[in-house]
Amino acid sequence: MDAIFGTLWEARELWDCIWLPIVSGWTGAKERIVGGSEEQGFFCHVRPTEFAFLPLPLDYQTYVSGLSVNTRKQLRKENNRFKSLGSVSVVQCSSQEDVPRFLEALFQLHERRWASVGKVGAFRQEPKVAEFYCGFIPVALKRGWLRLYGLQDRGELKAVQIGYRYGDVYYALQDAFDPAYVKGAGHFLRANVIKMCISEGIKAMDFLAGLTEHKRTWLAQERLGLDVFVGRPGLKTRLLFAPSVWPSGRYLRPVPTAHLQPNALTTCRLYDETL
Repeated sequence: MDAIFGTLWEARELWDCIWLPIVSGWTGAKERIVGGSEEQGFFCHVRPTEFAFLPLPLDYQTYVSGLSVNTRKQLRKENNRFKSLGSVSVVQCSSQEDVPRFLEALFQLHERRWASVGKVGAFRQEPKVAEFYCGFIPVALKRGWLRLYGLQDRGELKAVQIGYRYGDVYYALQDAFDPAYVKGAGHFLRANVIKMCISEGIKAMDFLAGLTEHKRTWLAQERLGLDVFVGRPGLKTRLLFAPSVWPSGRYLRPVPTAHLQPNALTTCRLYDETL
């Protein structure tokens, strides 16, 4: 942190503000970032933000017993429904050869799911996210961090969930499902991922930022993090930081790639060539 903030000070004429949203509040990150900022004389504002965190018990039945009655009924129905199909299985990406197939399904199913409700998926809104996945997933798999699961029917992935295990925590990053497939595929996959995490000895599931009602359904609890806004010394930034202005709006988001075609997110190879 000393090296980072020292470099920022040396290059202070090249930047005005730094926006660090969704920073953990339980790892010492706040103290390191705020302390480093103040030591260099930078302006620094923080505000709380919600995370969702699920401590996992030692066995799956104990976890299920803590769910609401309605959620337990829903899980039983989905379990019976998918078992009755006779062709459904939950699979995991376990080799580099599996990566393109899982990634293609993740990108396409996510886009298809949001298109079904008239919206644009995250990968098309921010192509850099897909680029990150393509670059980082092979590394994470090699190091034993990757947890990439799929619900498969007759060899075709109908739902996908990606996360990472680091230490004793599973970080749930993204999921996707086929809206035209059997109802409840994403929900059924999520339950099976939790079951596999418990059997693997994972102690907690981190749903990351935001405590939505959907996350509460899975017994996620609130954990507070923070947003951090840093500014270099100067009149312009002093005026910005005096009233506690916070970044928001479209000016913070990268402009979507205009020429990105509907089939451009099919594989890592196609995505790289498009960009």
